[in-house]
Amino acid sequence: MPSTIHRNLLTALLLFVSAMPVPAGAAVAGSWSALGPEGGVAQTLASPPGNPQVIYAGVFGGIYKSVDGGATWNWAGRGLDPGTSVWSLAVNPIQPSRLWAGQDSGLFKSVDAGATWKPTALPYFTTVYQVVLHPRSPQTVFAVSRAGLYQTTDGGSRWRRLNRKPLQALVIDPSSPRRMFAAPQSQVQGGLLQSLDGGLSWQAVVSNLPKQQSVKILAFDPLSPALYAGTAGGLFRSADYGRTWARLSLPVPTSVACLAFHPAQAKTLYAGGWGGLFRSVDGGATWSAARNLPPGADVRGLVLAAANPATLVAAVALPSTLSSDQSGVFKSTDGGDLWVPSSRGLTALWVPSIAVDPRDSQLLWITANSQLLRSVDRGRIWLWTPPLPTFTDSRLVLISPADPDTLYLGLFSGKIVRRDGAFWVDSGNPGTYTRALKADPRDRSTLWATEAEGGIRKSTNGGDSWSSLPGLAAQGVFLDLAFSPSSPATVYASGSFNDKARVLRSTDSGATWTVIQNGLPPDAGPLAAGPLAVDPLQSQTVYMITTGGDFYKTVNGGSTWSLVNGDFRGRKVQLLTASPSGSLYLALGYDNVYESADGGQSWAPLGEAPRPYMFTDLAADPSDPCRIYAATYDRGLLAFTKSGTPVCP
Repeated sequence: MPSTIHRNLLTALLLFVSAMPVPAGAAVAGSWSALGPEGGVAQTLASPPGNPQVIYAGVFGGIYKSVDGGATWNWAGRGLDPGTSVWSLAVNPIQPSRLWAGQDSGLFKSVDAGATWKPTALPYFTTVYQVVLHPRSPQTVFAVSRAGLYQTTDGGSRWRRLNRKPLQALVIDPSSPRRMFAAPQSQVQGGLLQSLDGGLSWQAVVSNLPKQQSVKILAFDPLSPALYAGTAGGLFRSADYGRTWARLSLPVPTSVACLAFHPAQAKTLYAGGWGGLFRSVDGGATWSAARNLPPGADVRGLVLAAANPATLVAAVALPSTLSSDQSGVFKSTDGGDLWVPSSRGLTALWVPSIAVDPRDSQLLWITANSQLLRSVDRGRIWLWTPPLPTFTDSRLVLISPADPDTLYLGLFSGKIVRRDGAFWVDSGNPGTYTRALKADPRDRSTLWATEAEGGIRKSTNGGDSWSSLPGLAAQGVFLDLAFSPSSPATVYASGSFNDKARVLRSTDSGATWTVIQNGLPPDAGPLAAGPLAVDPLQSQTVYMITTGGDFYKTVNGGSTWSLVNGDFRGRKVQLLTASPSGSLYLALGYDNVYESADGGQSWAPLGEAPRPYMFTDLAADPSDPCRIYAATYDRGLLAFTKSGTPVCP
């Protein structure tokens, strides 16, 4: 996994290139629709005091908003960093249209109830784990971050750093706001810090709180002086401002991430985290567990409505071993005993792969949050596959064009699973991490794969066994494979050799390979030859776009190439596909999907993208030239339906 610094630098680069203009024609008429599946991991929840109908949910890349108590959700993250999670949210209790959101890239502010967001002047790339408003002066805001504790008193224009230690939790005593407690981020530092002057100076708290346990959350009971600390090892309570602590015995071992208190009943509180959700009516002496949250639920956020304390909303993440349920928002109207899913409109799932049945375009297959799902009505309703253990790390799904009854599933572990008719069979393993998995267009039992370590591999028995291909095919790191529709023995491979962009061609099903570089850059530096597409109507026409955004074309099977379009140079072009009608589509990260009807010479965006995405897969409907599917990293599956033409009325 990349470090936070590297991830932040990548995010900055992507945000920079996404701001560069792309010369393009008028947008293609039509509309985008979100097909779900509904759900996704929400890291935090917030609601304006006195208005339980409005709830905000922070997810990767933004925020969803509900105005009906969590029954339905809509996107409300315009202007937030699309490349990182929203870890914290805070709503001004006096001016509820003013909100704060903490991300890995800093602190953002909205003054229009989440319709738009702008970054504050907090130093960029300051990971903000928590936003805390002063209980008596909410214009004073504290940002708890990896770089320490910051304070602003002017709405975020100017910041003052009060503490330089990496922190992850802060609480202000509501009865005496100059008293504050903070928790260091590092388990090595451990323990607690206390300030008695509003954060200007800090001292270590000498107590029996285990220092080796990272404190995730700190909270005061608003009806008593009790202070609670949720840690990776459980929940603790102090009645003397942190000097002594008692461990509270939750029903199961739990890493506590969120706490909520009843506004009228002293000592009634809720604790949620990895392990479930629990309620106590005696200050934590005894607990009862929520009865029907899915087993293994990780409760990351909790909202209790002061106007109706029996109603609670929880952000729940579920392990991938559960295929009958999914992560999302759950709601209880009886004080936390019974819970029901409440994620309608919240589509924050990661969908890395999609396959459309060539015989019946109503039938779609996707992988979502490591599970395999299918829809028999073009994405209106999704059905989870049976909870088979082999499906808990699903990544790639593809249908054999030679036999659509044969479905292949690539797992994160590298294993291939094959469906023959109604039965699933565990197959072999092409490598540790498969970059591209393709089904041969003429033989249902032949699969092709490119591996992260390099090289191309092939299976002729449905994935049961694999062999490395010889010669040049064993020497490069390949990003994509493409086949000629009229000559299936012809295979194209794109990637890099010693940091040089290269495209290979085989005309004998991979037995021998030739470099086809005439017209391509002789040395593309660190860039690679990227996505490939063969024109379905002209088998000698092949398209390729480098990872640097240059679009190339050959009309003679790769003997010569020509640069067709440089409009996307320097941009994050992620995917390229050709539809059966001959139109080309490419996905531009944090931007939109573009269409070309003239072989790549000109491109037009598909309508107006609802928000920036990181795209993961593209699929054209094989029987409907008016429909294109786009899978995303954090918004589920999208569909664009063209309109306004004789073909697409």
